[in-house]
Amino acid sequence: LKPENVFIATTHQRDRTLVVKVLDFGIAKILAEARAAQRDTAVIGTLRWMAPEQADSGGRVVPETDVWPYGLMAFLLLTGRPFWRNAAGDGGVMSMMREVLFDPIPPASARAAELGVMRPLPLGFDPWFERCLQRDALLRFADGAEAARALDGLLAGASLPPAAASGQATAAAFTP
Repeated sequence: LKPENVFIATTHQRDRTLVVKVLDFGIAKILAEARAAQRDTAVIGTLRWMAPEQADSGGRVVPETDVWPYGLMAFLLLTGRPFWRNAAGDGGVMSMMREVLFDPIPPASARAAELGVMRPLPLGFDPWFERCLQRDALLRFADGAEAARALDGLLAGASLPPAAASGQATAAAFTP
């Protein structure tokens, strides 16, 4: 999941005029080639949008994996800036990996201020974002749909639902 694969399209449905679609026409071919060429060592994805478990060739990709880039995309949409300092690649791959995998992840509002974003983030966005970017996938929202409902709620002024206990996340798949 990354912004380049998210499209807004018109729809013929009566109750709405626009629909968001997640498209990635080349991923099936790339995955097949990568599996054939590098059985256990291939890492597939775009580094600045990848969840930590994707950096490990043996890492398990679960529904919570999509919550990580969903949080990053929400930050991008609200600020106009990518969250990671090294998102432009200026610091190199290793610097980007250190930031994603090991450095403390600051609150979204602190990073927005650091990036010069003048308007405040919505009330409750920091805890929502923090939950999306938990390095332990089971501490994130269970899937993209749960993260979306929570974001809709905080944008409407509701409070954030409590986090699931470690290991209690559901296996429901994200349905765009």
